[in-house]
Amino acid sequence: DWKTGNAPLEITLENNAGAKATVTLTAALSEHKSGKHLRTVTAKAEVPPGQSVQRLTLSAGPPHLWSLEDPFLYSVKVTLDCASQQDVFAVPHVGFRNFRINEHGYFELNGKRIFPKCTHSNVYDPISILGTSRDMKYVTPDFPRMKDAGFNMFREIMYSALPEQLDRADELGYLIYNEHQAAWMLRDA
Repeated sequence: DWKTGNAPLEITLENNAGAKATVTLTAALSEHKSGKHLRTVTAKAEVPPGQSVQRLTLSAGPPHLWSLEDPFLYSVKVTLDCASQQDVFAVPHVGFRNFRINEHGYFELNGKRIFPKCTHSNVYDPISILGTSRDMKYVTPDFPRMKDAGFNMFREIMYSALPEQLDRADELGYLIYNEHQAAWMLRDA
């Protein structure tokens, strides 16, 4: 929640032991770049056999909002302890932001009007020519160069961005307009 700094987590657990298990869940929030630890939430849970969902809420307090000029990110790490076993899941890029089109048809980021300066591309891959590149070395330099040239948004034409590209855009303060392969080619896209 970009206004409160609350980050609700839904954690799906799978217990294959055939009996209830007592687990300890720990969720930690830290600053992405510095690694500075901010908050930890811990809960014990009785997990029935099969799949179940546990809920925790992390709070950043008043959040440091992600923006084009200040792409501040957090990291979340969830740890599950059960008997002598431990499982860890990390989400390294978490940003608090609100992007919408307001009632006047203007783009807003965190309640302030922005002007998208967008470029687009068919991704070049040296092997398949078009399509999502399999090697980040072909796409990694693009976003910083486009941002330096004054663009703040990139449209992925006829392909989806790789997760690594989305992470890079988040780190740079860059917006991505993603679409599926035939979004503008079908009669009913």
